[in-house]
Amino acid sequence: SKNKIITITGTNGKSTTAKLLSLILNEHKKDSRLCGNIGNPILLEKKITPKTIFVVEASSYQLAYSKIFKANYALILNISPDHLERHITFLNYVKSKFKLFKNQTNKDYSFLNSQDKYIKKEIRSNKIKSKIISVNSKIFNNYKKKINNQYFFTDGNKENLSFIFAISKILNLKKNKILKSINN
Repeated sequence: SKNKIITITGTNGKSTTAKLLSLILNEHKKDSRLCGNIGNPILLEKKITPKTIFVVEASSYQLAYSKIFKANYALILNISPDHLERHITFLNYVKSKFKLFKNQTNKDYSFLNSQDKYIKKEIRSNKIKSKIISVNSKIFNNYKKKINNQYFFTDGNKENLSFIFAISKILNLKKNKILKSINN
């Protein structure tokens, strides 16, 4: 409970974004553990120190059942209709994603695209206690000239990289190490 937990959810790009963030943290010599829907289940991690940082990919299924889970840094990358066979309605799906913010405090951070119509609507109807960081793909443009990995030039990956840059700023990560990880 004393470790930093970064949780990433969204309809598209969770795995890529979580994996990349974990690699960036490792490049900064941080003890980063990739867990959840990717990597190991978080409770199977061994040799945890107070400096261990968990990067958790969380699905709507996992969040829907969550009651006590708390992320210090919560990212909702994007939302579009998905898993409706499970959630029945799109609103239920969106609500499951927003459970990520439920147990946060004013010392925590929430990263989301507040311009997204579904996210904007849900922000209005939820009491989010954490600091909200609005992210959009324009952040990507500040780094575009230094990225030579063509994989990241799709619209979805530009948006997801914008989340990487936004959280990296809060975590005081070095730009050259972020770009090295992206380009590798």
